[in-house]
Amino acid sequence: MLGELTRADLQEKADKKLKYKAYFDLTKRHNLIVIYKVFKSEVLIITAYKTNRKWQKKLLGRSQRG
Repeated sequence: MLGELTRADLQEKADKKLKYKAYFDLTKRHNLIVIYKVFKSEVLIITAYKTNRKWQKKLLGRSQRG
């Protein structure tokens, strides 16, 4: 079962092609991130990966510090 969609960001817009990055909450600890493109009537999934929120927060904190 797929988790709840929490956010979808527009990454790129070019020639009737839209590229999105969608975030799904799977559990309290894991997210599923799906990157996909939308054409006229087609959806192309580029990549999908599961992340651990604990590590994600540590990496974001380290990159923001400098």
